[in-house]
Amino acid sequence: MVIKEISPGQKAPCGNEGALIFVGTGENTVMIDAAERQSDQEEIIDIYQDNMGTLVEGEKSLWYAATIIIPPHQYHMVDTGQVDDQGQPVLNKEQLPLDMDAVTVVLWPLNKPLNNEGGENQ
Repeated sequence: MVIKEISPGQKAPCGNEGALIFVGTGENTVMIDAAERQSDQEEIIDIYQDNMGTLVEGEKSLWYAATIIIPPHQYHMVDTGQVDDQGQPVLNKEQLPLDMDAVTVVLWPLNKPLNNEGGENQ
């Protein structure tokens, strides 16, 4: 996973365990399953910070905290060992697993300290 920090300032803690990305700390953590959210087009997930310091996904709030960019599915062609009626090999399209090295998390400076009293677990 690539982490890019925008501008100086305190950022929300961010990390991953496999395809599970977390932004925040304690109960104020938003978790995103990148493999589950991956599709055939690039997925952009915004995490905001509200005026209480709580992180929320998707609900436009006051300040950006993080942007997660998940690349589209990648495929490769697999030979089935069969041939069509013209003697050409028959190929099947097979989806590759998510490459977490291709996922980018952009961290924005926090406007206020994180509220550890609550948050949204996704």
